[in-house]
Amino acid sequence: MRAPVHTWSERRQRTVVAYPAGVGSLGEMARPVAAAIDAAGPALQEVARVKGWKRTVERDLQRAVEAASGARSSPVRLEHWPGVGSVDVMFPGQTAIELKWCKSGDTLANCAWDIAKLASALAEDEIEAGLIVAGAPASHWASSASGVELFDAITYEGDELVRRYESWWRFWCKDVVTRPINLPQATSIAPADRIPIELDGEPFELRMARVHVIDGQWRPHVCPHRWQGELCPPRVWDTAGLT
Repeated sequence: MRAPVHTWSERRQRTVVAYPAGVGSLGEMARPVAAAIDAAGPALQEVARVKGWKRTVERDLQRAVEAASGARSSPVRLEHWPGVGSVDVMFPGQTAIELKWCKSGDTLANCAWDIAKLASALAEDEIEAGLIVAGAPASHWASSASGVELFDAITYEGDELVRRYESWWRFWCKDVVTRPINLPQATSIAPADRIPIELDGEPFELRMARVHVIDGQWRPHVCPHRWQGELCPPRVWDTAGLT
């Protein structure tokens, strides 16, 4: 027998995670994002009630956030990442968020690409703040599945973000038309908000983490294919065989 359904206000319990020393707080520019994610809860619950939580997708989260905030997707143009895709939602003040929705598996590992993308946009001053936001079952967040750790406090220096997710960067090289030419030298992740929510009887959690550029010096992005002497699909902007 399914447990009784409570209203969003009855179930809402926010857990604000402390930032690591020297990184700072959530910041005024990011607070509207937290408010919008919070306000998106009832719409997500209704979608899950109608079609079941197992059929929910990332677009459901995006629609709920857009409806709650009035913000929309926005293109960004980067010198160091030609042809990069639009950010999922751009809030006032050039606060960009990238969204992910995971029900199982290693979907959250895709956030490695989003972190690199937001870091590049920050380093080029195309955005003022960048956050990754993801929803997944509470049991998934408690697991050791790939990508969960991307929402922990950590700093990636040099090519660490590429090396730790080498198989993913290999996949993106083949599957995605765009790729970076250069990436910032050091990027830090600061966990922010955790929002529990029940979707069609399944405990979920929405998590936020802020991306900070610690060292904005540019370094060449070398695709893992090149580490093994393999060739990458050519792009018109490739230079000196570095990418």
